[in-house]
Amino acid sequence: MPLLPEITALIRAAGFEPSAFGEAAVSSAVKKRMTLLSCSDEKAYAREVRASEAEFEELALLLAVPETWFFREPESFAFLKIFAAARRAGSGGAPLRVLSLPCCTGEEPYSIAIALLEAGLAPADFEIDAVDIHPSFLTAARAARYDANSFRGMDEELRRKYFSNDSGKFILRKELAQTVRFEKGNAMDFAALTKRPPYDAIFCRNLTIYMHAAAQVKLAEALDHCLKPGGVFFLGHSETMPLPDFRPVKHTLAFAYQRSVPAPSAPSPAPLPARGISRRICAAPLSGGNIPARPCGAPPYAAPSRTGAPCWQLIGSEGDKSCGKLAELAHCRNCEEFAVAARRFFDRTPPAGYRRECAGVLAQTKEAEHANEFTVIVFRLGRRWLALPAVSLVRVLEPQAVHHIPHRGGALLGMAAVDGELHLCVDAARVMNGSAEQETPETPAPGEGTQKLRCMLLSGSAAEQWLFPADEVGGILSVTPEQTRKAKESPGDMLAKGVFAWKGRQITLLDNELFFSAFARGVK
Repeated sequence: MPLLPEITALIRAAGFEPSAFGEAAVSSAVKKRMTLLSCSDEKAYAREVRASEAEFEELALLLAVPETWFFREPESFAFLKIFAAARRAGSGGAPLRVLSLPCCTGEEPYSIAIALLEAGLAPADFEIDAVDIHPSFLTAARAARYDANSFRGMDEELRRKYFSNDSGKFILRKELAQTVRFEKGNAMDFAALTKRPPYDAIFCRNLTIYMHAAAQVKLAEALDHCLKPGGVFFLGHSETMPLPDFRPVKHTLAFAYQRSVPAPSAPSPAPLPARGISRRICAAPLSGGNIPARPCGAPPYAAPSRTGAPCWQLIGSEGDKSCGKLAELAHCRNCEEFAVAARRFFDRTPPAGYRRECAGVLAQTKEAEHANEFTVIVFRLGRRWLALPAVSLVRVLEPQAVHHIPHRGGALLGMAAVDGELHLCVDAARVMNGSAEQETPETPAPGEGTQKLRCMLLSGSAAEQWLFPADEVGGILSVTPEQTRKAKESPGDMLAKGVFAWKGRQITLLDNELFFSAFARGVK
């Protein structure tokens, strides 16, 4: 039956997105509840849902899928063990606090308890709060009796260690069951969540997939309010953290997020230049500002150095190079400390009159010689130097692992993951009819060195992005149409729109549309 707008509005007002369940599922759930209540009028049922919290809970129970088992997504618990051991070592004796929301029938909070015991913590070393809105789920959780289907993600040895078998039902050890405190609560009651005592870790998995974006943010903000500094959120595999300050932890398939630790704010930020603004707005060099920052590897919120100089000027790339992170990062530009200080530098409050003067400069007509200027990224394939409009560049990456796709050949090398997203990886040299594929590497110019590392370029449009390897990236530069000339007619230049000179080399400027269209043809 078609849904009454009042019912979908009630579902949305509660924080859920009706389309996440599907119209058929919502209609079926409404019909079942109306049948049980002997209600034939949908408008009357909508009034009942609006007036009765219990009825809305029953409707929500039919909509959500209460699918759970022990150690679901096991790497989440593997990371919890590592996190808990490290957290416990620096806690000063305070118990580790964990929240499971919603906890369903108890498999998740009991998995948390087992993982913490396996990490070496004693029952007195942790506290677990498990919250769910459905009384029937909480009753089943407190009983701690499960059938074999609940253990499809759990190691059999662990099951024997912590459960006893009673005629096909597996009963959790009493002392372990007592480590979890179950309570009734609504995850959508954001005000109540903010009043909860702080936790070291919060499991809120496979709930936000049913919520609309605004409610997701409100829930994350409420839970963030009761998360201790350095604490961790665990989400489901298809969920992402909606708050910008959180970053995924470096543990594959853990689906855990941790807040980025901010550097201390500068007591008196360096003023922005009020005069002499270039028509091309360029970033001031970070080393020029007196930006305090904590030394690499120091505890969070460490005070700036007494000299007021940032760590990269003292022990980093611009200092005595004694920082232990340099061996791994090679340069301070690759360090999070540098990035945090950069954000603070550019986010500082500008002086009076700066915005007005800057707006006036930007409003002026560009000089004629720069009116048609455009930016390109220059890279090398074999001996050929090429250029693409920089607007198509997403990222320049270190070589990524490329996974072969069976029964596919041609220009398609395979697939590679970038920040958790899969991209097709294409042999760009082969796409260009092999013009760069079989040639020997170019001899570097004097002073450029001889060792060049291959890299990968992630390019394309917002709708379609491609990954392709390059032998070297020359950089990003500005050119004008007057600097380019028509490319010669050859198979390798069919994708070109012109050539220009740079550092004594001839650079072939590729046509964006033709180049990526050739990629699409090459993988078919």
